[in-house]
Amino acid sequence: MEQTESNGIGFREVDQNGRAVDPETAGSTGTGAAPGSQAGNLRLNPFIIILWILAVGLNAAAVWGYVNAFSQGPIPGNMGPQVAFFVLSFAPLAGTLTVISLLFWHAVQWRRRST
Repeated sequence: MEQTESNGIGFREVDQNGRAVDPETAGSTGTGAAPGSQAGNLRLNPFIIILWILAVGLNAAAVWGYVNAFSQGPIPGNMGPQVAFFVLSFAPLAGTLTVISLLFWHAVQWRRRST
């Protein structure tokens, strides 16, 4: 049995009613906005929101750890040495890398939307 070569398979998106969706309007939220308007294209990714909260929390913990380390001695507050080591060494690096990564992600998303 001989098979024909298919370079492009005709997949297409369908909505909940089974109608074909135009690829240019597939990203809209279905609020009835015009296809060219930006009002219907605002979608919030919950994972990105969680990462921003995590980044802010890590950077706040790093600042708090450094402020307490310099004002109360080598161990901030009533924390044990393991927690102090974690806060003073991991939180600044992780928070900064998370913010930088999220800014790059937002730049890529902005570039994709603008082209």
